[in-house]
Amino acid sequence: MAITYIGNFIDFLEFGLFTALLPFISKDLLGLYDPQVRAEFCYLAVFAGFLGRPVGAYFLGKFGDLYGSQRLLVFSVLGISVASMILAFLPTNNYYVIEMIILCRFLQGLFTGAEYSAVVVSATQTATVRSSYRSVALMTASGVLGVSVAQFMAFLLSLFHLENFTWRYAFVFVSMIGFCTFLKRALSYKKDWVSVIRPEVIPLRNYIPEIFSCIILVGLVNAMFYLVNTFVNTYKMIISSNLATSQFLLNFITTSCFALSIWLWSIYLSSRDHQPFKIMQCSLLSMVLLLGPLFYAYVEGTPLWISAIIQVVFISGIQLFTVVGISFVPRLFPASIRIQACGLGFNLGISLLGGGFPYLSLKLTEKTHSLYAPAFAALSVIFVGYLSLRVLRKRYPEMLGIKCSPIEDEFIDENKPLEKISKRSYK
Repeated sequence: MAITYIGNFIDFLEFGLFTALLPFISKDLLGLYDPQVRAEFCYLAVFAGFLGRPVGAYFLGKFGDLYGSQRLLVFSVLGISVASMILAFLPTNNYYVIEMIILCRFLQGLFTGAEYSAVVVSATQTATVRSSYRSVALMTASGVLGVSVAQFMAFLLSLFHLENFTWRYAFVFVSMIGFCTFLKRALSYKKDWVSVIRPEVIPLRNYIPEIFSCIILVGLVNAMFYLVNTFVNTYKMIISSNLATSQFLLNFITTSCFALSIWLWSIYLSSRDHQPFKIMQCSLLSMVLLLGPLFYAYVEGTPLWISAIIQVVFISGIQLFTVVGISFVPRLFPASIRIQACGLGFNLGISLLGGGFPYLSLKLTEKTHSLYAPAFAALSVIFVGYLSLRVLRKRYPEMLGIKCSPIEDEFIDENKPLEKISKRSYK
C-alpha cells in the first residue's frame, strides 16, 4: 500500500498546486484582465478541475473495476502529470489562455477522480469498519499532505518575492516527480498485468440511492474545507494582487494541522466502538459554532495565530466527519462496481459542492457586496447535511449505526450490498 499512498500524495500535490499558486497564476497568465474578472476566471478554473473528478470516477473507475485498481493507479498519476506539465508552459495573456487553463484543470480533475476512487476502495478493504479508520486516515492524510506541500511551495515563492512566472518551475518539478512515480508503479505492478478480467455483472443504476448517500456523507461537508482553503485564504490576494506571505503561511499551517488531525482522529476512532451517526452530528455542530469566528477573522482581520487556531479547529471537525463516512460507505456496494460507484458518489459531492463552493462564494460576495454572505450559504449546506443524516439513519440503519459486517469478504457475497444482509456487530 505504500506506493499507493505515495501516488495519492503526488496526485493531490499536483491537483492542489493550482489552488495554492492561484494568485501567482492569475497575475502571470491573466494580468491584463480586470481584478474582479480575473477572480471569476480563477475560481471557474478551480471549479472545472472538480467537475472533471466525477467524469474520471465514472469512466476510468469502470476501467478499474474491470481490469483492476492497480492498472488504474498506474495511468492516473501519468495523466495528471501530463496535464500539469502542459499547464506549466501556457503562454501569458494569450487570447485562448482561459480556455487552455480550464481544459488543463479539467484533465487534472479527471485523473485525480480516478486515483481517489481506486485508493478509497483499497483503503477500506479491511476486516471491520472500525479497523478501516486507520487505513482511511492514511489515505486521506497522504492527499492532504500533498496539498500542504503545495501550500508550502506557494509560501516560499511569496517569501522570497520571486517573479510571477516562477510558479511554472513548481509545476515542472512536481510533474517530473509524477513521471517518476508512474515508472515506479508500472514496475511494481507489472506482475498484475496478466490478471483475469472480471466481468461487470451488476448495473450501476441499481445503486442510485447508495451513490446519493456517498454524495451526502462526503460531498456536502467538503464544501466547508474548500471554503476555507480556496476562498477565504485567497480571495483578498486575487482581488488586490497583493501576494501576502502571511496568508500563504496561514494556508500551509492549516492544511498541515489538518493532516495531523486525521491521524489523531483515526487513533481515537479505532480504539473503541462508536456510533458514526452521533460522531457526524457532533462534527456538524462544531462547524456551526465556529462559522461565526471564522468569518469574523476573515473579514475584520485578526492576528495570524488566532486565525490559524480557528481554521485548524474548524477543519478538524470537517475531517472527523469525512473519516467516519468514507470508512463504511464503500461497503454498501458489491466489489464488481465498487471503484466506479464510490468514486462517482464521492467525486460528485466534492466537485459540485466542494469545488463549486469557492465560485458560489465569489458570486454571493459580488451580489450582496458583503464578505459575510458565504457564511450563510455554508450554514445552509450544514443544515441540509444534518437533515440528510436524519433521513439516511432511517433508510440505512446498518450504515449509520454500529451494525456492520465483521469480515465482509468471508461471510458475505461480494455482489450483495451491506444493508440487505443480516445485521452483525463489527466489534
